[in-house]
Amino acid sequence: FTLEDRSGSIECVAFAKQYKSFAGLIHTDGAVYVEGKLTYRDDTVPRLIISTVGALIENSKFSKREAIIENKKEAPPTVKVSDAKTVFIRLPCKDSIEFRKCENLAAIFPGAVRVRYYDNISREYFETGSKIALSSYIAGVLIKYVGKDNLAIR
Repeated sequence: FTLEDRSGSIECVAFAKQYKSFAGLIHTDGAVYVEGKLTYRDDTVPRLIISTVGALIENSKFSKREAIIENKKEAPPTVKVSDAKTVFIRLPCKDSIEFRKCENLAAIFPGAVRVRYYDNISREYFETGSKIALSSYIAGVLIKYVGKDNLAIR
């Protein structure tokens, strides 16, 4: 598979047994961290021989134990998102952890789909100007953050 970020891309190689252990984390537009050994030969492009792949978790919650538990979980559910123009997200409040998670996801995956939030305390819609590259996987991550009843795609 090819791993990309804002600065470039690299071909990643994983052996079958290893790949089976983390295959659920590898998706188009999926956010993961990888560990491995960088290899390159004379006339070939560099490759990363994968030893570990894990799901990204929020920095403030990181601990070795939580990272191990998080990576053993199944991948988020996928949702159909064809021709989406706006994603509506209901939040407990503007200062909630769910809001920060959604905004971080939109910053990592900028795109064309407008993000509108609903603050449950003030009972008002608001926007931050965020637009997200909405895929079925990203929608699944949003559902994981806020729950299926708190997400609407139009």
